Amino acid sequence: MNISAKVLSPGITQNLNSYWAMHFCSILEAIYEQNTLEYGFQKLYKNGVFPSIENLLSKSGPNFFLKIKSSLYNFGLQAFLAHFLLSDEGKPIVKNIIGEILFEKSMSLDSEEFQYGVFIPAKDFMSSERFIKEQNPILINHPDTSFIGAKNSVSFADICILLKGENLNLGILGEVEGCHGEVLRRGSFWKKKNGAYFSFGIGVKQRAMHHDMFNQPSEMVAQWVRINDQNFYILTMTSDYYIVGDFHSALGTLETLFSMGKHQRLALNFYADNIVKFIRDNWDGHIIDLLTKLRGLIVYSESTLGTNPLDVKSVPKIII
Repeated sequence: MNISAKVLSPGITQNLNSYWAMHFCSILEAIYEQNTLEYGFQKLYKNGVFPSIENLLSKSGPNFFLKIKSSLYNFGLQAFLAHFLLSDEGKPIVKNIIGEILFEKSMSLDSEEFQYGVFIPAKDFMSSERFIKEQNPILINHPDTSFIGAKNSVSFADICILLKGENLNLGILGEVEGCHGEVLRRGSFWKKKNGAYFSFGIGVKQRAMHHDMFNQPSEMVAQWVRINDQNFYILTMTSDYYIVGDFHSALGTLETLFSMGKHQRLALNFYADNIVKFIRDNWDGHIIDLLTKLRGLIVYSESTLGTNPLDVKSVPKIII
């Protein structure tokens, strides 16, 4: 195990519509899936309201997005990584994570013998229960324990890389920190999370403003770190790294649309504008229809198992 830090490079983005669809889809999925948000689509379902963006705005008020935005830095990035790590851009990153952790565990798996998926297994994410029941992987840090068996200890795990083959059903758990990536190096953080079940973390560190900052490139860096007598593979990105910057840009765009209305004029990258058009065109439609269309634009790597499946569309009894 090499403890020196190394810079990781994602694959080259070849389909910018796919790339931007990941960002906007992930934020909307977080608003749909995350059941702890003060405002979200699950609140509409509970109140028998047709789950459209228009109805979310009318029931929540024009400033609701500002109230949940800080949470979306984490929840949205969590959903984004589930898509990104399955894409051609993210493939070198997830392969690196898998390879490093298998090596650290002295496990050798032929890459042709398994497929991988990236799932959100946290109980506050609506579709996680289905993943847990259908997949229930054995945890790599506890080879005698399935996810269901450890559920009480890891009920809020942010991300799970699933390795699946003919005789393989293995889960690698990780944590995501969208604003304070430095906490991933603290023993107190992993103690609170029951870190013995986890293998890696992905976090965003705020770039410190100083006179020489532009001479230091924005990067994604990975390093093994020894914490509480356990090894963790920690990936950190600076807040101005292009992936993070584009994610924040998508957040800001949705905040403008949700605050100023769907017809608000925006100055956007051409490909991001294509995705925003999808959102405008589906403003009054069922959120599942919009998420399905956005997911349909995302180009995933071959031979991957995907991520949390979307719910089957249902219509509340009371429609406004």
